[in-house]
Amino acid sequence: MRFLIVEDHVGMADQLSRGFAARDLGVKVVANGEEGLFEAREVDYTLLVVDLGLPGMSGLELIRQLRREANNVPIVVLTARDDVESIVQAMEAGADDYLKKPVYFEELFAHIEAVLRRVLGDPRLDDPVMRFADLALDTRKRVVTRNSEPVELTRAEYDILEHLWRNAGQVQSKKSIADAYQRDPGADPRANSVEGLVGRIKRKIDPGKRLLPIETIRGRGYMFREPDRDSGG
Repeated sequence: MRFLIVEDHVGMADQLSRGFAARDLGVKVVANGEEGLFEAREVDYTLLVVDLGLPGMSGLELIRQLRREANNVPIVVLTARDDVESIVQAMEAGADDYLKKPVYFEELFAHIEAVLRRVLGDPRLDDPVMRFADLALDTRKRVVTRNSEPVELTRAEYDILEHLWRNAGQVQSKKSIADAYQRDPGADPRANSVEGLVGRIKRKIDPGKRLLPIETIRGRGYMFREPDRDSGG
């Protein structure tokens, strides 16, 4: 699977590309509509993420041109919060879904999964639930349960847990964890510290300290244990 991001905001493009890379998904970023059109013509991308407010050729014109050429690559558009008219035009032009900025990567990825299931019928995306012993995380509903009982997490806590879980067995630095939940990629992680958030997640998902799926790797960050390493107790 390979994705194309057409986004001229450097911070946003970097945040999104890191999200794809963290899932070992191929991604390329271009900063204007002309480059996006060239890439979409030359490369068989799985899906395009297109900002509507691009310099030169707009995202809307990019979509229209691709559809005129019978290029049916799935497209998710990003737009400013008050740009309702452009959203309608983009959907009419052939976009498959949209999100309003600012955007969390996890939110974008949930929309991408839904589009790919709907448009491509991709069997790799059928099961949205990840499991570890008696814990379960539903990526579609963004719900965590333990023994089928809900675990109440804030949005940031959920995003961090999903990020660690998706990268089970791999140490994640505090910076990569901060990138997983912070809307502004330039924000200071000390404003809502990674240590504090991870600590709260641990207490919520494992109040009895029996399971401990999240390990602290001193001097490096945190790691979610591989599910097959757990004995179930």
